[in-house]
Amino acid sequence: MFLTASTSGLFLAACSSSDSDADSASGDAEVPFDPELQQLGIRFPDGFAGPSIFVAGDKLRAPFVPIAADGFPVTFGEPATIDMTVTSASGTVFDGPVAKRRAGQSTPYYVLEFTPETAGTYTVQTSWSTTPRDILVVEAEQVLLPRVGQPMPAIDTPTFADARGVDPICTRLEPCPFHEVTLTEALTSAGPVAFLVATPGFCQTDVCGPSVELLIEAQQDFPEITVIHAEVYADPQVNVPPTGSLTEAITTLALDFEPSLFLVGSDGNIAEALHFAFDRDEIRGALAALG
Repeated sequence: MFLTASTSGLFLAACSSSDSDADSASGDAEVPFDPELQQLGIRFPDGFAGPSIFVAGDKLRAPFVPIAADGFPVTFGEPATIDMTVTSASGTVFDGPVAKRRAGQSTPYYVLEFTPETAGTYTVQTSWSTTPRDILVVEAEQVLLPRVGQPMPAIDTPTFADARGVDPICTRLEPCPFHEVTLTEALTSAGPVAFLVATPGFCQTDVCGPSVELLIEAQQDFPEITVIHAEVYADPQVNVPPTGSLTEAITTLALDFEPSLFLVGSDGNIAEALHFAFDRDEIRGALAALG
């Protein structure tokens, strides 16, 4: 979800959904197809409704959700692929099918990936909808969020031994096991680190999903990776959307959305980052590449 807080003024755009595992929810039934009424919903700050994190020269990863003619996200009968064409002032920069992802997610999503060479507006045309979507790509100095190839900032994240003013340190019904050491301590170890920023108790968007649950499931197969979880709100207020002061993880990383999964190599540099939405397969693939 995109975050908001009473003291931050950050942008919010959220829709409610279940976080249940829906691997089998996609049956053979076909949803009504009307590309003139359907939309391709963005699940990332596109640079217009929220500040862009997409930097010229970096790989762009943008998850879209198919929205049916009734205005609700599609949860069954979604296509296996959606054709996407991306154009900029220089011409066509991407043209091809984009595969569905939803392993462990209640809502399918489609991740557009390409490398924009220059800053500017990139227009996405798709086979799902006749309505194009624009993405703003900016220069590196306009993005404060740490990027792939840069050092991962050290953060003294809350642990079971020292909550550091965060209550609760994990909004999962039963706190997840990823609070034994701080991120700072993990980064001083000899091995790779996976750092997840997410708020499982207050996830509001249809694809923010059960990221903590999926990481717990995957981590047992990658014992060489130290996994750390940090919450979004230090003192969450149960509103819709939730509000409260933001944790050090959010402010240090300049995040105005969640979830985010940073994969950090033994050298302390960010090897990969998954933002906005990621399913079981993407998590496991990222951990495998890191480990």
